[in-house]
Amino acid sequence: MKTLVITVCCALLCLLAGCGGEAAPAAGPAPESVPEADPIPARMREEPLPGKASALLKLAEGDELLDWCAGDLNGDGLEDMVLMVERSGGEDAEHWSGKPRELMVLLGAGEGYTQGPLSRKVVRWSGEGGMNPEPYNGMSVDENGLIVREWGTRWDEEMTFTWQEGGLALTRFAHWNGEWLGSDLYTSLEDRFDLLTGEFTRRGVGESGECLLFQAVLDLPGPWLLEDAPDTWALEEALMLDAIPPLPGRQHAPYREEDHNVTGSLCHTPQEVLDHIRETRYPELGRADLSWTDETRASYSAFVGYPVPDCYYEDGEKKLYYVWMDSRRSDGDVLFLTHTVCRVDGDEMEFIDIRDEAELP
Repeated sequence: MKTLVITVCCALLCLLAGCGGEAAPAAGPAPESVPEADPIPARMREEPLPGKASALLKLAEGDELLDWCAGDLNGDGLEDMVLMVERSGGEDAEHWSGKPRELMVLLGAGEGYTQGPLSRKVVRWSGEGGMNPEPYNGMSVDENGLIVREWGTRWDEEMTFTWQEGGLALTRFAHWNGEWLGSDLYTSLEDRFDLLTGEFTRRGVGESGECLLFQAVLDLPGPWLLEDAPDTWALEEALMLDAIPPLPGRQHAPYREEDHNVTGSLCHTPQEVLDHIRETRYPELGRADLSWTDETRASYSAFVGYPVPDCYYEDGEKKLYYVWMDSRRSDGDVLFLTHTVCRVDGDEMEFIDIRDEAELP
């Protein structure tokens, strides 16, 4: 009888335990807590880096925290940190001068942070801003992701990193160039690259606003993960030099406002000059059309001051394209107009100058 009572009691206890649903899994070990450190001051920011993030930042003698920003990068609802750190050593013949810099990401984890992706390439070193020796111009986190800004002598750049499958990736790049303009129409050119879609746009930016000059879908590299992204110089070459089709430019020396429209006095259009050189010297090159619209072609022609050609010619690494028209004036009288065409064959370049009033050779 006693045995029966014990058996029944055990069964009742089991049933009562089952009424609460599934048994809770055994709790695992608590995440290792990182002790909070003293806040670290940042050279370019009034507020020091909070202690929970400071605990993960190791600074050697001569190292310095330049800047930091915070925001949710990966969409998990937790605050992440991005640090800009300057290291004391690491001279490199590929860099002009200064100290190496790195972009460090700390990902939010409960009450603290864990080490995230890091790049020692993607930002310029100190001293690499040209006549403006400080190239770093701030960073922020918003709904678009992490935005890092750099600047130099009459140029600005903006890199946007967004969270993609696999981590934080460079997805957009923008470059503003005012070095060779000096125009009443535009004070700078804005080039934007979308590494997710391949879309490229070039706009003229002036006091009266912006004007779309060119738009195309290009064969762009990337997007690169932050830790795999190339240094800024290689990035500019891959996008600004290699990806953009050879667009015509403007060469007015000295520049006068009246130089801006020379079409009325042209003997040969840029397209006629380009076609003639191709037909007589390089007939093996195939035609590659530039993706103008009526609007962008008219806007670009107004920008450079002459009717832009429809195309360029290419065959693998060989290219033939119109570079610019050089117009010079003295006391209001036109001295000469010169067409310049470039032939590229790998690393070799040949510039062909043809005076507009002369017979095509």
